Amino acid sequence: MSPRIVLIGVFAILATTAGLSAPSLPPVSLDPVVLPQVAPEEVGLSRAVLEKINVECQKAIDEGLIPGSVVCVGRHGKIAWFKAYGNRWVAARNRDAIPMTADTVFDLASITKPVAVATSIMVLVDQGKLNVDDKAAQYLDEYKTPAKEDITIRQMLTHTAGLGGLHILSDSPLTAQTATADAASSAEQAAARLSPPSELPTAPRDEVVRLLSSRLIAKPGEKYFYSGANMDTLAVLLERVSGRDVTAFARENIFQPLGMLDTGYLPGVELRRRAAPTRMDGLNTGRVRDPYTIAKGGVSGGAGLFSTANDLAVFAATMLNRGQLPAHTGRATRIFTPKTAALMTTRGTGAAAERALGWGMGPAHTEKMSDVSYYHGGFDGTYMQIDPAHDVFVIFLSNRMHVKKGAERASLIPVYQIAGRIGSIAVDAIIDSTSESATGRKTGGGL
Repeated sequence: MSPRIVLIGVFAILATTAGLSAPSLPPVSLDPVVLPQVAPEEVGLSRAVLEKINVECQKAIDEGLIPGSVVCVGRHGKIAWFKAYGNRWVAARNRDAIPMTADTVFDLASITKPVAVATSIMVLVDQGKLNVDDKAAQYLDEYKTPAKEDITIRQMLTHTAGLGGLHILSDSPLTAQTATADAASSAEQAAARLSPPSELPTAPRDEVVRLLSSRLIAKPGEKYFYSGANMDTLAVLLERVSGRDVTAFARENIFQPLGMLDTGYLPGVELRRRAAPTRMDGLNTGRVRDPYTIAKGGVSGGAGLFSTANDLAVFAATMLNRGQLPAHTGRATRIFTPKTAALMTTRGTGAAAERALGWGMGPAHTEKMSDVSYYHGGFDGTYMQIDPAHDVFVIFLSNRMHVKKGAERASLIPVYQIAGRIGSIAVDAIIDSTSESATGRKTGGGL
């Protein structure tokens, strides 16, 4: 029987996979992973220096750039600074302000690209089902054309495939989303969050056809052009190889095994209650703001992921520990091998010289992060940076689109500059010249 294509989310092309063996999944627990919070000095950081973060965040709020934020700084797999600032909801004529909290759920926007899609692709690489230098046409018949037959997975991960920007073809509204009942017990809610949704929005078939048939704007490998089309296409490829759409694959192979229970696409009722609005009117709270992803039903390779600072801290600590949760979490879960982790976070060459696989490379908006640090931001005011040289990570989450000045700015530069200054503060706070990282390797400070 020939496979029957089913579209879920952005293009989610699920086939009934006769004879397809189930992937070997990491162990799953219903319990969340929470990194230990310690005094900064315990991980070689100065509290007095980290206190400067307060000034940066308050200044951004006072200037109307953001309503509030959550900042998390970690080192050696532990959290040294974790604080919420300002408001999640600003006061308006018909509502009071709601303070920002450390467990606020954020629309990550483009941080979806590295955390959900690129990491999922690297899991397949680790499983031996892909090679980053494979040609995409090996898995996508639509790429068996003279123009696209030489595009590689690596090129799509580094935005050097020649794919251009996307335009909305259809305006598909988000459909009703399955969520746990308000009266359900906490155990039932936890189980529901870990179960595949029983109903997902469906992307119009034309969206998928258009994505895979779009013309190139440059020859593959010739030019860097940041575009969500790369990650959207990789999400299609991911599904054709694994038989699981990106929402299910990332949940089963990354978020569940790492105990990132507040992370995923299409958050349910319990998570939406804690979500930060990304419009001034707050009407879309807990639903993706990106119009391209809305047109695809709320799931895409470029946006749609929601998460919290704690969950991203767990992810960052896992990356610094070369694909495995730090030992002090009490779990030995590994999402991929150190070799694959190194492959993902190694600087490219040529047109990809400023990129790793799914990440930007280098200090970026910071002055103090090292050349081997990697980072990504999101349009709605989110940013994370991971620095192996200092064994440090910085997470900055805000909902800038909820305030007028933030929403009016097409450029993210002011928010990225705030996050960059916080990253520099984190490096300035290092007070040990040589210390043990979470992996047991020696790390140097003050690079």
